[in-house]
Amino acid sequence: MGTSLTLRAKAFKTDLVNSATTTQVYTMGFGTLTAPVMTPTPPGTWESSVQVTLTGPGIATLRYTTNGTEPTGTSTIYTAPLTLTVTTTLKAKSYHPDYTPSATTTGVYTVKVPNSVASPGGGAYSAGQTVTITDSLSGAAIHYTLDGATPTTSDPTISSGSALTLLAGLTLKMQAVKTGCTSSNEVTETYTVTGSVVPRVVSAGWNFSFAIKADNSGWPGARTRTDNTETARRHSRRLRSRFPGSRPSRIRMPARLNRLR
Repeated sequence: MGTSLTLRAKAFKTDLVNSATTTQVYTMGFGTLTAPVMTPTPPGTWESSVQVTLTGPGIATLRYTTNGTEPTGTSTIYTAPLTLTVTTTLKAKSYHPDYTPSATTTGVYTVKVPNSVASPGGGAYSAGQTVTITDSLSGAAIHYTLDGATPTTSDPTISSGSALTLLAGLTLKMQAVKTGCTSSNEVTETYTVTGSVVPRVVSAGWNFSFAIKADNSGWPGARTRTDNTETARRHSRRLRSRFPGSRPSRIRMPARLNRLR
């Protein structure tokens, strides 16, 4: 027997007129189903994503919505834990044809972008040090400033895994955002820089050539060429005076250039 029964009765007897039909509707009081339970218990805030489990009466079918609307008998049936990657208002009800549907369970799950990370963190470094910026949430946009100002969505972005090169002292501030999520906390890292980046230098003449790397050493693989000309010595002294501590390497000219001498 279902939750309701419609009973119709009529009397018959020979030589008599049939009676009128009597109709009665009987509603069975099986009761109201228990509302679903959400785990973890809302409301709350989770980084990156949250997995939600629904439980309810064993005889019931659980139906839910994720757009804030009231569940109905045609809403999506719950079959497995739900992974929410954006802030979501989840609603669920228990259904069974022989029972009154349960009350609606409502949960607000807030998803927040995790804080961005700068590696290495703030401190004192030599000029030319690179700082790699990362955020663990795929699709997050990392906005940053280098003057200590609070980042906004109009400030530049840097892709997770990209790097900045320190040329001078600065205060790095970062904040990551993603549509549908709460923005990350503002992260601040302060860097002081010692020294300066020396530009790479190449100097060449008719019978000599010099190359200096950014760290003031000779270019790797350079082959010293015997050359005691005054021109070569003069250029060597000039480069050493511009870049103290450098060790210019004299590089052998290609054979084609040597033939032109």
